[in-house]
Amino acid sequence: MSLVRWRRPHTLPTAFDEMDRLFDRYLRSPIMRAFESDDLDFGPSIDVYETDTELVVKAELPGVKKEDIDLTLQEDRIVLKGEIRKEEQVEEEGYHRREMRYGRFGRVIPLPTTVKQEQIQANFTDGVLTIRAPKVEEEEKGSKIEVK
Repeated sequence: MSLVRWRRPHTLPTAFDEMDRLFDRYLRSPIMRAFESDDLDFGPSIDVYETDTELVVKAELPGVKKEDIDLTLQEDRIVLKGEIRKEEQVEEEGYHRREMRYGRFGRVIPLPTTVKQEQIQANFTDGVLTIRAPKVEEEEKGSKIEVK
């Protein structure tokens, strides 16, 4: 009989996973907690990138209706809020697995560059919200001084 080392399956949480979760929840910097709200159930996954001319933000919002999205610009950040509504009620004991999220969601997205606020456009297609914000062109700092 040979011995085989037991390895924990990746699906089982460890004590370290729980400690990481607790540290993230309670010891995160006060600045980050200021942008969070306890009445939100989760935050959607996002991508933020910039091209030469614009800043692009994409958020995955499967199951969300366009009218349930609240999108605002506050100073140098975009605030995304909304709600995914449960369509049907099923008895709890009838479930074998429950992974779909329902409830209020929100995300504060700091803008890494200055954008033209009046030209921001948002498009919601196939469960993906795409926000395009043209960047402010950098002006030359300083000016040329003519030597006489």
